[in-house]
Amino acid sequence: ANCYNWIIKHAVERHRPTVHHLVYADGYSFPSGHSVGSAALFGVLIILTILLIKSKFWKTLLIMILALFPILIGYTRIFVHVHYPSDVFGGWIEGITFVLLGYSFLYHFYIEPKMLEKSQK
Repeated sequence: ANCYNWIIKHAVERHRPTVHHLVYADGYSFPSGHSVGSAALFGVLIILTILLIKSKFWKTLLIMILALFPILIGYTRIFVHVHYPSDVFGGWIEGITFVLLGYSFLYHFYIEPKMLEKSQK
């Protein structure tokens, strides 16, 4: 996701907001790398939670907590004036896309064959 993020940044070449930044940031603005990384990382953790945690209460609680992290990270990027809101949304979309692509490969090549193997026994 981060490699693809670099490609998109250099294809779009959107400059950062011109207001005074509260932290140092260089390079292009769209999409937000922090948003891509956090959506991908916490998306994977949410998938693992769904697959591994059996208790509905703990599963729901963990998913809600894990989903807050990318939201808060995205908010901070806007708050410190290094990204526009659309940069953050674009980053979330990119990160979630990579999580869903990874899950589709996991399901197709690992989960589904295991389920078919169990049903044939």
